Amino acid sequence: MAESDDLQIERIFHPYATEQMESFARKQGDGQVSFVHYTSAAAALGIFQKKRIWMRNVTAMSDFSEVQLGMSLLKEALSGNEGKGFKVLTEAVDGCAMGATTEALQILEKSRTDIRYNTYLACISEHDKEEDQHGRLSMWRAFGTTDVRVAIVFKFPYSLLRGDVFNLVISPVAYFAKAQVEAELYRIVDNIHHNLDFLNGRKGVWIRTDEFSNRFEARLADERELRALFDRRKAIRERREFNIQRARGRFDAHVANMHTDRGGHLGEIGPILELCVTPRFPARQLCPQAELQQHLDQATFDFRGSQFLGYGSQPITAYESVIIRDRLIPHLTSMFSVDVWGTCYYATQIFIEVQKTAGSSLSGIHRSAVNGLVDAFLLHAAKTLKSLGHFGSLIARLSLKSIRGMRWLYGAHAYAGVYDKIGSELDKDICFDLPETSEVFYSNPYALAARSLERIYFSCNWGDIVDSTGKIQTLVNEGFNYCNWSISQPPKP
Repeated sequence: MAESDDLQIERIFHPYATEQMESFARKQGDGQVSFVHYTSAAAALGIFQKKRIWMRNVTAMSDFSEVQLGMSLLKEALSGNEGKGFKVLTEAVDGCAMGATTEALQILEKSRTDIRYNTYLACISEHDKEEDQHGRLSMWRAFGTTDVRVAIVFKFPYSLLRGDVFNLVISPVAYFAKAQVEAELYRIVDNIHHNLDFLNGRKGVWIRTDEFSNRFEARLADERELRALFDRRKAIRERREFNIQRARGRFDAHVANMHTDRGGHLGEIGPILELCVTPRFPARQLCPQAELQQHLDQATFDFRGSQFLGYGSQPITAYESVIIRDRLIPHLTSMFSVDVWGTCYYATQIFIEVQKTAGSSLSGIHRSAVNGLVDAFLLHAAKTLKSLGHFGSLIARLSLKSIRGMRWLYGAHAYAGVYDKIGSELDKDICFDLPETSEVFYSNPYALAARSLERIYFSCNWGDIVDSTGKIQTLVNEGFNYCNWSISQPPKP
């Protein structure tokens, strides 16, 4: 039977608690769970006589700082490392509930004093079957030796812990250090990314009905409110497409400036490689436009013996963007642009060579050059987006234009041992999107390069060189050689 939406929500947002509770239930084995409350005999007698259990204010606990420490560790996890945790969580949650992270943290901050002084707890421990006779020694030691001590065991079906049967929040305690809190935060972020379809597809949607209030009314959204919510999400997706099309339009304008003759005729420029890496949900600007160049300065690396996007280039600025022209490959028309939303766009003529083999000439798309450019573009995008502080889902869009009937050149040596092969025979252009997360992309951008090259060559009627992981890695390594990088230690973001 499919699990309930509520349980799925718990798995996403409370992974540690859900795992602990389910592990305990499996260990019990019979669908029943046993808990125990260790106390003094006098207190136990009072519980039975009055049919109630006293809960203690957290400020009166033996370690009264536990709740305060938990709040502090959460704050450090969110605000430390220049607010990386907050950015990661915001990017993830914005994919299904725009602005909910900020609103939730504002509510938490306003409730800090109330949580500290008006939270009451009762300690209930898990009780294993082998403890039926003597209980748990560590719990007996927690009480003084002067009073008679008692353990009250209660057992009930595990299913009763779900829903509103007891009208209680029953959750295992997590004794975490700072590193563990951060790890749990990133688990939640990953869970959100992996379950966006579920989170966006639930039949009931609770939304904030007063945009200027920190509270929400507990009712389902009406059609007008749902429409506003959908339109807001739609606007974010449209912004992503607008940013990509704006970059493409600027490249087309640059091509027209470079290849239009005096008669106004645009010349043939041959095949084009285009790659764009962008946040999947560009909900906010990552930096002021005046700071874009500073982030580009942090994204440099060596490329074929020179600085990538170097060659003495002078960037130009356009609305929300910094643009560098004709510096991806010397003597070829190309363009790179980055905007404040994190859209990294690369486009270039694909290097066409004339190779002489046994007295004949060959021209076509240099396979090693394409592999190397894909490697370099993705490395630069990873370094740039990491510097901009983007954390969350990404989309990589790769296009090859004007490739129908084009020959691909491959071989180990120039002017000798170079071969050619017809590529795409039917498709003039190919274009595809690949999803990725920032964590994976920043740790290894070449994994996305491998996926991209597999799509490219399969689409260009060259499936036999991408039909295994080893063959695909050979193409990635071929790109490393083109870039003059070490195969064993290529540059990292």
